[in-house]
Amino acid sequence: MSSAKDSKNYVLFIDVLYAVVVGETIFQNTNDLFQKISLSTFSLIVIYCSIITSFIFWHKGISEFAHKNANRFFIDVIVLITYIAIVTYHSSLNVVFFGFVVLYSLYLLWDALTIWDYGEEASRFTSSLVNLGIAFGISVLWFILSRLNPFYADIIALSCLLIFIVVSQIHDIRQLTKIKKRYYEVV
Repeated sequence: MSSAKDSKNYVLFIDVLYAVVVGETIFQNTNDLFQKISLSTFSLIVIYCSIITSFIFWHKGISEFAHKNANRFFIDVIVLITYIAIVTYHSSLNVVFFGFVVLYSLYLLWDALTIWDYGEEASRFTSSLVNLGIAFGISVLWFILSRLNPFYADIIALSCLLIFIVVSQIHDIRQLTKIKKRYYEVV
């Protein structure tokens, strides 16, 4: 069982890793980000939107359900490594869409471990499973459409992914707010 001090250290470590991921990858991709708008630029915008919103909402989630042990911490590290891979290979949409399926699988596992640690009060499992299904569906949509018209398939699928990222994060924050309200009503 981890102490509150361990949990704070885990959070600080992940904060630093997020900063490194964003800072280093922006530095590496300056040309793609600040040249003319291209598919590669749009891909990076979608990825950075995901990184930033996941960081914000991860903080909200971890403030409600702190680490009780190192299990979710290790998943946090793997999520960041996955983001590094996605950003590094952002010009290959095969990697981007596969990477998002991996990410949402990791989020599902993270949520399952949160439920394991905190019980029914932390049950966001259903939305994680739905999110994984949607990410997988967008990847399949891109795969099918790319056989018909690759350029439009890329734009459509990346747009769907961007909308999905924003909507799923808003949904998750609403779920956490409901959990917090129920907790205070019980106490």
